[in-house]
Amino acid sequence: MKIERIINSWDPYSLFPFAPKDEYSTEISKIEDFIKKNHDLEALSKYLGKLFDDQIIFEEEKKDFLKIAKKILGLD
Repeated sequence: MKIERIINSWDPYSLFPFAPKDEYSTEISKIEDFIKKNHDLEALSKYLGKLFDDQIIFEEEKKDFLKIAKKILGLD
């Protein structure tokens, strides 16, 4: 699945390779539900920021939620 591949590749909390492959499955399901109802880029970007608490993401480049939202929506 595209969203799973994007989120696992992004790995916002830098858990791989130590975490199981389904580590982000709950978040991925929530993203899938969100985009079924809303395809707005800004809204998805904000949602990702809330879903993946930006206070817990330590690597600054991984806080680019707009970039990830664009990938998820196929806009990049």
